[in-house]
Amino acid sequence: MLKETDDIVALIRSMTVAEKRYFKNQATRHTKGGSNNYVTLFDAIDKLKPIEERKLTRRLTQSRIGNHLATVKYQLYLLLVRCLTDYRSGKSLDSELQESYNQALTLFERGLYAQCRKFLDKARLRAEENERYVLLLELLKLERRILLMVHQRDFESRLETILAEEKEIIGRVANQSDYFQLYCSAMLLEKTASRARTVAERSRLDDIMNTPFMRDEAEARSFTARIYFHKIRAIHASASGNTAAAQREQRTLLDLWHSRTDEYLAAAAHYKKDLINYLNFCLSSDDFDDFEDILGRIKALQPVSIDDQIKTFQDVCHVELLYCLQRGLYEQGQQVIAEIADGIHRYEGRLVGARSMALFYNITVFYFMHGQLSEALSWLERILVVNNAGYRRDIQSFARLLLPLIHFEMGNTDLVETLLRSAYRYLQSRDALHEFERLVIRCLKRLHTLPEGPDQRAEMQNFLTELTRLSVRPESRSLLGLNEFQMWLHSSIDGLPLYELYRRRTR
Repeated sequence: MLKETDDIVALIRSMTVAEKRYFKNQATRHTKGGSNNYVTLFDAIDKLKPIEERKLTRRLTQSRIGNHLATVKYQLYLLLVRCLTDYRSGKSLDSELQESYNQALTLFERGLYAQCRKFLDKARLRAEENERYVLLLELLKLERRILLMVHQRDFESRLETILAEEKEIIGRVANQSDYFQLYCSAMLLEKTASRARTVAERSRLDDIMNTPFMRDEAEARSFTARIYFHKIRAIHASASGNTAAAQREQRTLLDLWHSRTDEYLAAAAHYKKDLINYLNFCLSSDDFDDFEDILGRIKALQPVSIDDQIKTFQDVCHVELLYCLQRGLYEQGQQVIAEIADGIHRYEGRLVGARSMALFYNITVFYFMHGQLSEALSWLERILVVNNAGYRRDIQSFARLLLPLIHFEMGNTDLVETLLRSAYRYLQSRDALHEFERLVIRCLKRLHTLPEGPDQRAEMQNFLTELTRLSVRPESRSLLGLNEFQMWLHSSIDGLPLYELYRRRTR
């Protein structure tokens, strides 16, 4: 029976339109008339929906491939992998380098050592420039084999040189691995909480920064290790609330990246992510001088896979929506939201949870700022139904405070008290009931019992004063929701639309 969890289903779902077209051309190349079992099964799986699993299995069982369905499915899987490998051949730096190595090995096996060396020298140069250390070790190994087959007067000194190069490369790989491990630890903290607010979270970040590898950039023995060094420093600064320092680190990262060749950038998995991170810091500091230029660079980068395409869609929509929100670009923001809704449908079940959460949150804020409370509530509910507590706890927590605020604005005061009690229990059970959360709950409890007028505005002013006092603390400067509540209070006190306050702030 075909299931959503089958390897072949997952593989076909991961293919781009161009890859599917290439497979069909290859699969039908030697077919003369009639149908092709592989293409028939491929098309059936490609159109498979969860609710149609049993129906499709029955239909295939009754067809001419029914008696051999398991065998055909397995053979189709192998054919797909082979076709995808062929399709990618020569289309990426790694595949080109691997092909050069294979060509050199072919010449070596035929005893054509001088010709083999020509391919080796070219491949080594590109591998060194692009820090492909694993392949470099293979190339050096092949060079050692040539050395053993061809008598050379400088055999001993040449062998020592090769062995020293191997030792240096192994050291760089180990160094790079150490930095990657530190980066993963810091990234996990950022992914789950975004801001280090508890003593334990701040302690874990400080422990990372206090390791010997983070004392000086000179400890990093490769370009990739230096990239990790500055990424870790940027995460630490951001999680500590030091936005200016985080943006400086991101600028340093971009300068490092742009010192490399276009070939290196095209093959670098982290380059696009660092461009996105830089835009996020531009947004947090209201510095839009090179925002559109960097955004254009991101859009110009070709996705290397369907997963890369999905991730780029989420990242680009995220920063574009924030840009529209902060610049007061309502019509453009509506277009971005329409693109997000289309992407959610198109990539159903494949979106990254943490980024989806951020998209839902920012759409909620966008509609809230423009007074479209029903739409805001609709998108907020997408956050509230998520049960996974492993990512963006800050968004999941603040959503519980935004819910009673939206109902307060809608005039549903009978729901506010119940929602506040629910929010209190939720936050307390997750150790997320800090000073800001307590302050919001206490204020909304007071406000919803007061009639509109001077008393309510006076209470809002008191609340705004307390939030302002809280916002000057370093650990609270980038606190999720703090800015939104301050803007809402200013809007309510001054009688100005929220979107107009945003527009004035960024002028």
